[in-house]
This record gives sequence, C-alpha cells and structure tokens, in this order.
Amino acid sequence: MNPCTADETRASTPQSNVVSPAPGPSNTACLDPTENDTDIIDDEPCCVCGFHQPIEMKRNKNIIFAKWAQCDGMRGGWPCLHWVHLSYCCPTVNVKNGDKFYCPHCVDFEE
Repeated sequence: MNPCTADETRASTPQSNVVSPAPGPSNTACLDPTENDTDIIDDEPCCVCGFHQPIEMKRNKNIIFAKWAQCDGMRGGWPCLHWVHLSYCCPTVNVKNGDKFYCPHCVDFEE
C-alpha cells in the first residue's frame, strides 16, 4: 500500500467524536455533594491548650498537619466530645479507628 494513499484514506474517513475529560481535580468523582458536613467542627479549640494550632507548630516555618482526636469519655452522664492535639497536648501519638481516646479531663474518670 502506498503511504501517501493511506494518509488520504484516513483523512477522508469520518472519525468518531472523542470527548476527552475536562481538566480539574481527580478526586471530584469521590465527593458526594449531598453529604452533610455538619459533624466536622473546625471552630472548637483544643481543650488542653485552648488554641486551634499548638504553640510548637506556630513557631515552625514548615507545613505540619496537627493530628486531633475527639474524647470518647463521659462526664456527668454526657459525652465529653472535647478535641485534643495528639502528641502536643497529650501523650497519645496515634488513635486507630475503633480505639477509645480520653482527653486529660476524662482520664481520671474512666480509670
């Protein structure tokens, strides 16, 4: 087959309209727009230091993500629900999914 005629043949045949994906973040398909984010409270400070960011992190010029944990303790018959910076404001470094975590205010009550 002559290479010149092959190019002409390809050019004369109609191509299917290929739709390429639009540019954007790759994780948008994972997000559910109907999901309610009311359970995420980002205005409550740490119950130990009283800040949203530990003082040690404010002094650091690098980007560091603070790990938080919510207390599973009960105080006066009600859930405590205090938030604590892990490894900065308590001795706990990691809390695995399903593990119980108690803030310094509730540790004495649970023992």
